[in-house]
Amino acid sequence: MRIFPCCLVFLAVFAAPARAQLVFSDGFESGSLASWTAGGAISTGFGNINPKEGSQYVALSFPSGGDAQTLTFSRSFSLGANAPVTVEFFAQRTDFTGINDVSAAFEVKIDSTVLTTSFPTFAGSNVQAGGWTTYQLVTPSDLGAGLHTLTFTFIRTASGFMRGPQLVLDGIAVSVPEPSIAGLLVLGGSAAYLVRRLRQRSRPVGQLRG
Repeated sequence: MRIFPCCLVFLAVFAAPARAQLVFSDGFESGSLASWTAGGAISTGFGNINPKEGSQYVALSFPSGGDAQTLTFSRSFSLGANAPVTVEFFAQRTDFTGINDVSAAFEVKIDSTVLTTSFPTFAGSNVQAGGWTTYQLVTPSDLGAGLHTLTFTFIRTASGFMRGPQLVLDGIAVSVPEPSIAGLLVLGGSAAYLVRRLRQRSRPVGQLRG
């Protein structure tokens, strides 16, 4: 069986794994939140929590006691073309008392599309690096070209006496598939067409076409 060079190109296209193009990432190593919009008590630090990466993280913190409150942490980003978006980060939920009895809620969304409401595992009061939960979230459909906003929301739905719940985040990254992948798929389709044409031309004169 003859294998045409263009066929090899076609096969290589579909054998190659898709790669991601980074839109932005932040491990908060600079200690700055200048690229983010904070709604409530939000800060970087190292305290009694071991960061998942490097020496910093960001903490969304409620004061001990108090009424129901909402904290938000958001960042805007731009897409040059329609694409599915992947959001990756590490998170943990803590309380300096080590007691997990305050009613709370968690949400991650891009614009109005909610990606998850699943809380990270409660990790106590003095958390080591192994206490982190890993998230990898993908939008259910392509986002359009233009400006979008990633938002983390932490809600305390009831007060807790002497409780100070925290949501801690690290290694936040947003990515899209590399644009070159789409171009390669088009090339693969062209190669398949060329293979068919070459086969037709290689038939002996008078051979019936199937």
